[in-house]
Amino acid sequence: MTTVHGQAKPSSAGKSSQKSRFAGTFGAVLTMVGVLALLVLMTQTILSVGARHLFSTPLPATTEWAQFWYLPLIVFVGALVAQFRNEHIEATLLYEKLQPGQQREYRVFGNALSATTCLLLTYFSVLQTQRAYSIGLKAGFTDIQVWPVLAIMTAVFASLAFLWGREAFRDIASTTSFSRKELESV
Repeated sequence: MTTVHGQAKPSSAGKSSQKSRFAGTFGAVLTMVGVLALLVLMTQTILSVGARHLFSTPLPATTEWAQFWYLPLIVFVGALVAQFRNEHIEATLLYEKLQPGQQREYRVFGNALSATTCLLLTYFSVLQTQRAYSIGLKAGFTDIQVWPVLAIMTAVFASLAFLWGREAFRDIASTTSFSRKELESV
């Protein structure tokens, strides 16, 4: 329990640990999906190359599986994991020279722009997924369905839009509470 203005306020440590536990589990599951897709891609590629050399014929549809399933899963899930864990590479050469208030404005703008872009990509990928499902779109001349990967792509774009939107709202909310140090530096 903490006290605010003399009144007892319940601690939010329980909720915080539940959120961090969920975040850790969610991040681990996403990482496992990406790693599994990478391992399956490598295994199938090695088996296909081996079959080509030993039996003069590769495994059927290896290229289509790689192109329409494994690589999109690896890329989109990897991007979501990196954003979820805040592990993107940042080049802050010019950003660090800005005042704290300006840095916050650029963060809000960048996060809002990224969230808006992902929302638009979510909308258009929903349309593509519906179209691919309705016409039974297949990869090349195989029977490999494409729409499930498009649905995963849609979910990733929606998740990225949520994550970037949440960051933008956090930065907007924090602009109303300037610290004394920030006010003195202006």
